[in-house]
Amino acid sequence: MGCEDAEYKTHRGADVQERFFPASMAAVHRAALLSMQNLDFVVHVDANHELEASKKRHFSAVVGAGGEKLILHFAVAQRGSQMGIRVTGETKKSFVGRLSQKSWTSAVLAQIACNLRSGR
Repeated sequence: MGCEDAEYKTHRGADVQERFFPASMAAVHRAALLSMQNLDFVVHVDANHELEASKKRHFSAVVGAGGEKLILHFAVAQRGSQMGIRVTGETKKSFVGRLSQKSWTSAVLAQIACNLRSGR
């Protein structure tokens, strides 16, 4: 399955999720930025091992679609004897358009994994 399919793996609920990536901080950060770009997010904060971005708003049949805020925290971690990066992600929905918004955390984490596998 290609990275472009990750968007369709989103799940309602479970707004806070965590995933371990056996890669360097630079590689995971680069993959996260690419993931957000591919999923139509605008990055507002990129500092101190944290990314904060919002989903671009789309005006369509569903009023208020988009606008969700995604926050990613990056921390050096170890799983067994393997060093890597633990990414904790959280989707925050705005009050306006809340019913049409969804959690993007799992899609972004899946996209990061895919980008790392493909060397992007």
